[in-house]
Amino acid sequence: MKSKKVLWSSLCAGILLSAAAENLLPNSGLEEWVPERAPEKNLAKIQDGLVPKGWHVGESRRAGEEPWAETARDQQIRHGGESSLKLVNHNAERYHRLAIWDLPVKSEGYYRVSAWVRGEDVRFDQSKRNRGVVLMFSSGPKANFWGNRHSESTVLPLSGTFDWTEISHVYHVPQPDDQLMLTLSLQQASGTLWIDDLKLEEATEADFVKQEEAERTSKFAPTVSRIHYGPAGRQILSLYQAKTEGPAPVLVYIHGGGWLGGNGVKECEQGAKDGMIERMNRNGITVAAINYRLTPLPDPVYDAARAIQFLRYHAKEYNLDKERFLATGFSAGATTSLWLAVHDDLADPKSEDPVARESTRLLGAFAMGAQTTIDPMQIREWKNEEALKHQMICRSAGFRSNDEMFKNYESKKDLYHEFSAVNHVSKDDPLVLLSNGRPLDYPSDGIHHAIFGYQFKLAADRAGAPCDIFLHEKDRHLVSEPRFRNGDEYMIKTLTGRDPR
Repeated sequence: MKSKKVLWSSLCAGILLSAAAENLLPNSGLEEWVPERAPEKNLAKIQDGLVPKGWHVGESRRAGEEPWAETARDQQIRHGGESSLKLVNHNAERYHRLAIWDLPVKSEGYYRVSAWVRGEDVRFDQSKRNRGVVLMFSSGPKANFWGNRHSESTVLPLSGTFDWTEISHVYHVPQPDDQLMLTLSLQQASGTLWIDDLKLEEATEADFVKQEEAERTSKFAPTVSRIHYGPAGRQILSLYQAKTEGPAPVLVYIHGGGWLGGNGVKECEQGAKDGMIERMNRNGITVAAINYRLTPLPDPVYDAARAIQFLRYHAKEYNLDKERFLATGFSAGATTSLWLAVHDDLADPKSEDPVARESTRLLGAFAMGAQTTIDPMQIREWKNEEALKHQMICRSAGFRSNDEMFKNYESKKDLYHEFSAVNHVSKDDPLVLLSNGRPLDYPSDGIHHAIFGYQFKLAADRAGAPCDIFLHEKDRHLVSEPRFRNGDEYMIKTLTGRDPR
């Protein structure tokens, strides 16, 4: 077998950096090896007691368990130089990795990660996510890296036995991150992986966009792709415009991910929302997929509001009906959608920025699995302690842990109150539709528990605000019958005034 470059999108697109680009990784060829610093704490079975200088190797074995992974310096099989790193994983339910952290990077910067890998009998369950040869790019603020990092995993199209193959991917470092951790692993995969000649080099936004465009697998191409509604790298949106004679109503899709991750623009580009786009376009509705800055608040929610204002300001250019906007999403995307639907208008008519003068109000929201409160005290009052195990709650206010959150709750009490949609319900709100799939007595639904939707419905009823909810069939008797059969019917009729076609 000959050495090759892995045939995936970033390389198919021919995105190459200048040969003069600086490699920011220490010991990038894995040539320098040193004794383990604390062998009694390292659970990986490392031959000869040596590790590559500046790097960390390890596997997911817990103390007391029998080892299933091996790590070795290989001076026989190598891509370049005198040695490579050999990872062997015998347990396809766990991972074995090479990692490096404490790398300084530029906030809002773009970086290309590349490496040469070789595999032997790499096997994994094809039905599982994030399994196989996995590259992970994790960034965070140096002052609180482990408590507030953001991670993006790239599953490489490699399996079985393959000769030396170059992998490469471009990543973006969001605000306010300035520190990086890289890992390359056999994750939920067995077999042997050799790693050699790694690189971390600065790239450009143009490199990143070309890569993302090359990775599109959706049968729908955006008619307006990845335009910035703000200066940050994540402040982008794409439009899937309906063919209409007059201005089209707009469905704004806001992705989930706990305000800690996710990528709605890419979801649409890779086909995850093809059904939604097809149904909306067929009914004369333009779909806007937006990305936003991540935690802490108010950035994720205010960015979504800004995207709506941006679209309204450019309504004539994009053939949009400024008066007919509705938002939808799951989890954090649902939380933001619902908040925008019931919150007072954020428009600032006196602003020097013409975009900020536009309205943020919506005709409604279809919110699936929304966190209708993010206030930890209110979550406890609703007897949903399980939800507090999710980092969305503490990290949305900038806390590193629940302990820190509860000790300093008073300092963020107003923020938690402000960004809990249940606190903004009023009788002049538009009709919103919530959906919660599991029963109210389901014990471990946590951050998506039906109690969030049910409590919001009760608050809306008390306020005289229009609200429907789809609850599990066991609980439907607790609420009024919804006006619509499903979310599509609600969104289409609300936006167009017509039955779906």
